[in-house]
Amino acid sequence: MPLFGRQDESEAIARLQAAGEQGETIWFLTHPEPRTGFPRNLLSEWAEEHWHRLSSEGFPWLWLPLQLRAYSVEPEQAVLPPEATEQQAQYGDGLQLHGLTM
Repeated sequence: MPLFGRQDESEAIARLQAAGEQGETIWFLTHPEPRTGFPRNLLSEWAEEHWHRLSSEGFPWLWLPLQLRAYSVEPEQAVLPPEATEQQAQYGDGLQLHGLTM
């Protein structure tokens, strides 16, 4: 994203948002960013503002360094499912684990 040759910022954000609706965790390629005249930080900044980052993985030794970030699109659940085991943990900037299923 964005599609090759497209410069419409709102279209690119809508495509990223639609991708987030297809899964619970999104892996997003943040580097290298587009070199097409498209605003380089627009999509990664949108993801940072709207999703919770779980992980960031870099691969600097490749001929073209890559950076991937994993985001949780919907990290909050109103109620634990009945099969969940209660568990308490806090991660980073406030994400809290209350239970898990195996």
